[in-house]
Amino acid sequence: PLRWSIAHLNTGSKHTLQRMARLGLAYSVQMGPYFETTAIHRANSADVAASAAPVNAALELGIPVAGGTDSTRIGVSGVWHAIQFHVDGQPLAGVRRQDDNLISRGAALRMYTRTAAWLSFAENDRGSLAPGKQADFAVLDQPYLTMPAKKIHTIRSLLTFVDGHVVHD
Repeated sequence: PLRWSIAHLNTGSKHTLQRMARLGLAYSVQMGPYFETTAIHRANSADVAASAAPVNAALELGIPVAGGTDSTRIGVSGVWHAIQFHVDGQPLAGVRRQDDNLISRGAALRMYTRTAAWLSFAENDRGSLAPGKQADFAVLDQPYLTMPAKKIHTIRSLLTFVDGHVVHD
């Protein structure tokens, strides 16, 4: 079966998300709102900017949400700025996301691991640590789950494994 998704839905309405849920669509969210909140505000309103991208609303409707960075187009290299934005809601400039649109650290991590693997039909190989999977993981220099949210973007890998082999130390 196909896994259809909508990408770059930075200002999706509740109605749009409800239609996506009824159609069984997934949602691939990128870093646009982190960089473009001021432009979204000017083009729409402060409320629309503060709800961009509507990740929590999508998750509440049961829509699978996969995270990406768009690092070769608009994002930054690496995933930590994107994850921090979903957790603390602070864009590069402009209106902070509404609290009801923030997600937990666990939900943010799942977006960039398990759900991203699922959306690319790779859930049998990666996305979680389990017997028979590729064993891609990193030993981090800071405790992601308990550190101050505003510092998440500073996380660095001390040791990285891909397919069970050290690729960075």
